[in-house]
Amino acid sequence: MPRSSQDAGEGQNAPRDTSQDLTAADLVAVAVSLGLSLLVWPPSFRTLAGSLFLVLLAEASVSDLRTRTISNDLNASIAALGVGLVVLQALRPELPPFPVEGIGLAERVAGLVACGGVVLLAGARTHGIGGGDVKLVAACGLVVGLRLGLVALLAAFLAAGAYAAVLLARGHERKDTFPLGPFLCVAFAAACAFAPDVLGVLALA
Repeated sequence: MPRSSQDAGEGQNAPRDTSQDLTAADLVAVAVSLGLSLLVWPPSFRTLAGSLFLVLLAEASVSDLRTRTISNDLNASIAALGVGLVVLQALRPELPPFPVEGIGLAERVAGLVACGGVVLLAGARTHGIGGGDVKLVAACGLVVGLRLGLVALLAAFLAAGAYAAVLLARGHERKDTFPLGPFLCVAFAAACAFAPDVLGVLALA
């Protein structure tokens, strides 16, 4: 049931990609993202990185809600942020790693491969996940790493499953669909914002 975003322009009948059209929803999403980043990360390098990540996630979520697509440009921007974090961590080791201490190159690459692979396999099995979602998750895995990425995926799928159950209970049919992107974006944003707590719980498990 939770069939979500394709790449922008994928398919003959795909809606026009309007993710570059600035709307009030975009402005609100950006403002909220910036505000949350300042609450979570005091003014620092992490504030900048967190702001960029949350803004890109907000844009991807809004785009998926409006057009059922997440553009390659947005996904590439998130991936570029992950690559930039890796490069900065190598060149400027005195900078605090984002989103939290202990996230290094190996975990970021593992996050990209594992998170993207899980969603790719889930999409192949259910035919309900678009290519845009796979690229989004892989890019986010590069930013947050393997452990946070897998926690975010679990949370997103549980939330989407609960929402699908509510829709079915209200009389919707199984063939009815809804965008998965917002669930993924919120889950990755939350995992990133509460990274120390999440990793602390995983360490005790």
